[in-house]
Amino acid sequence: METITNLFDALRLKYELQQKDKDDIDETTKMQQKEVQNYIDVVLKSQANKPVGIHTVHMASGPDEESEVVISFVDAVQFYEAISLHIGKFGFFVKGEPRFHIDALLKIKVKLIKEGIEFNLSGKVVWLNPKTTKGKPPGMGIKLYKMGALQRSVFEDFIHGQAEPDTLIALSEF
Repeated sequence: METITNLFDALRLKYELQQKDKDDIDETTKMQQKEVQNYIDVVLKSQANKPVGIHTVHMASGPDEESEVVISFVDAVQFYEAISLHIGKFGFFVKGEPRFHIDALLKIKVKLIKEGIEFNLSGKVVWLNPKTTKGKPPGMGIKLYKMGALQRSVFEDFIHGQAEPDTLIALSEF
């Protein structure tokens, strides 16, 4: 088995193992899959209590206007955790006190502080969790609704460990 040095190595290996023909999976591969998933779970659990910074730059005055926010993640691992907490595809979950209502439109600047990466996204609040329930922390789920084919490809490559964090710059929409 490959040496895993970080979350993204583990995600890449998990994706590669999942691509194997279902009929060709032996006990060794099943054990590798379990070990890799355990590694991913431990890394994500280490992110559980790390706060996400959210700063409102401009609050929308009407329902069809976008509020402008800056969401700061400590690093790409914390951003990945936000993606893994979201229940749908092409979105992420911002831990903390929900600041917006369902259907609120957001113009988002995402910052990955450790990597020095910034990119801009358009989001819509699709669910709120006002308090910890069923293991989910309080926060809000944001769907990325304006993503084109390139952005979707970059996003999927990132979540499968196939793209380095610096490629996230290609997600910028504005």
